[in-house]
Amino acid sequence: MERVICFHLFNDYSGSPKVMKMVLEGLLKKGYRIDLVSSKGGIFDELHYQNLHRHSYPYRFSNNPAVTMLRYCGVQFYTFLLAFRWLFCKGVVFYINTLLPIGPALAGKLMGKRITITRTLLPRVHFISSWQKPCRSWQTKSFVCQLIRLLSYNEKNV
Repeated sequence: MERVICFHLFNDYSGSPKVMKMVLEGLLKKGYRIDLVSSKGGIFDELHYQNLHRHSYPYRFSNNPAVTMLRYCGVQFYTFLLAFRWLFCKGVVFYINTLLPIGPALAGKLMGKRITITRTLLPRVHFISSWQKPCRSWQTKSFVCQLIRLLSYNEKNV
């Protein structure tokens, strides 16, 4: 039986967690062992299955953008280190919902784990960056493309 480690940054009731909840329910009903790493207080709290294990952390937004960024960096560091918990486990897949959990994606890449990333953030990044100055837009697109290349895996080996 394969084990899936799911990472999602902010557990709330928006669209991305709702879709991920449906995916998780399907996998849990098929008997997969799931470890869910996400913040507390959202739609994932409604999941109650024997083969689901949760790892939660406090994360919320602030009125001060600097505080929010500091919290985001702290969560990235925490999830990066937490991902090494599965270093010696075979047959582990890292399922990363959106590009926001960068820490566990990099840890998974360093460990040679199979990584699946849902890229729901890309159209928004492209749309936002297209309205910025051309140089900044190019830098944003270049950064996102480099990050995707870094985190992508060879689908032939799957």
